[in-house]
Amino acid sequence: MSFGQLQNLKSEDYDVLFEGVFCKFSINAFWFYDNDTCHINYIKTIAKLICPGGWAWIAPWNGVPKQAELSEADIERVLNIQSKTFKDLGFAAVNLTKELTLRYGVHGNVANRALFTLNIKLPESLRDCGSL
Repeated sequence: MSFGQLQNLKSEDYDVLFEGVFCKFSINAFWFYDNDTCHINYIKTIAKLICPGGWAWIAPWNGVPKQAELSEADIERVLNIQSKTFKDLGFAAVNLTKELTLRYGVHGNVANRALFTLNIKLPESLRDCGSL
């Protein structure tokens, strides 16, 4: 197994599947703003790490890189790819309120307030949030 940059994650580097995956502000949709296929494959790689029946709680830090000079349409496209891919893989996709980002410690200068979960019963406060 090798260690390095999280954006270079490869499921084949691990000889086990994980019961749970917890990511708090550790992935960013904009790592792949210029390559939708890599973006989709990266999310699939995360999902491949989870054993059948396993869980995930992923709150990405989707900060837009200034040097990318992305339009609003580009930003929306990248965020939609992230959301659609997680949902296609069976994840729930929640748009947190600003108040809830403070409660869960995932607030900051980001393009959205996404939370993706798998096999986790969400508390009432999260079920009331809009979906992505």
